[in-house]
Amino acid sequence: MKGGATYLVAVVLLGATCTAPAAEQRRPAITRAGDTMTFANAITFFQNSLRHEPVRVNKRCAVFYEGEWESGNIYRHSVIVVENADEDVEITVMTTDDSGVQWLREFIDSPMFEPRETEQLFQLLQRGPGTHRAKIGRYRVEVDRWKPKHHLIIVFSFTPNARASR
Repeated sequence: MKGGATYLVAVVLLGATCTAPAAEQRRPAITRAGDTMTFANAITFFQNSLRHEPVRVNKRCAVFYEGEWESGNIYRHSVIVVENADEDVEITVMTTDDSGVQWLREFIDSPMFEPRETEQLFQLLQRGPGTHRAKIGRYRVEVDRWKPKHHLIIVFSFTPNARASR
């Protein structure tokens, strides 16, 4: 997975400066059944689901961030990085609570994936920590999952089968 770790560092640095734009801002079209999982469609999905614009790191990387103080010294947050990597699209979720995992569940359950793909993606996610790979429908998928002390980090890498066979 190229570039994923680099952008995680950028996410942490950018997190404190992220703010949601005004609600009146025009939303992109909602993803529809049959849409493929592309960088643009992933961005559109998260814009509509989270109701705010991402921070654009560059033309190939966007960051969504949400957080709140739970108490005087506990800050809960979730970060989603959508990256258009060389041959694939990566979705990285770093979270301190269940909200980031819920975002990922909604993404997997989105119309971009056929029902059988959704089922297999959930099975892959539930395998637990480590790196897991599978051919799922139209994609070769790699899931990396870590659980450091205060975070859960999950990286999904989607490579379309046409590219995966090269």
